[in-house]
Amino acid sequence: ADLALAERGSIFEITSRLSLSHYPELDLELSFGDRVERVVLERRSLSSLLGLAGLVFRTEIVSAQMADGSVVDGDMLCEIPAGARLSMNARR
Repeated sequence: ADLALAERGSIFEITSRLSLSHYPELDLELSFGDRVERVVLERRSLSSLLGLAGLVFRTEIVSAQMADGSVVDGDMLCEIPAGARLSMNARR
């Protein structure tokens, strides 16, 4: 139905987003130093991502970066594609 409306020239605007808890699990590659680990992020929240990385790498992880160097924030987690590689950063 939406495609038929779009073909007739209807304009759609995003008025809100789903809560991150409604998004499906996300397969990711996490890197820290020389190690790369495949993980499944069950809940798309920044605290879940950092906590999972901390368990995997057995150190306190404080931030994550995309391949382009941008720092991952909570809003970004809804747009990260499956299989993306994120670089983890530990407290110094």
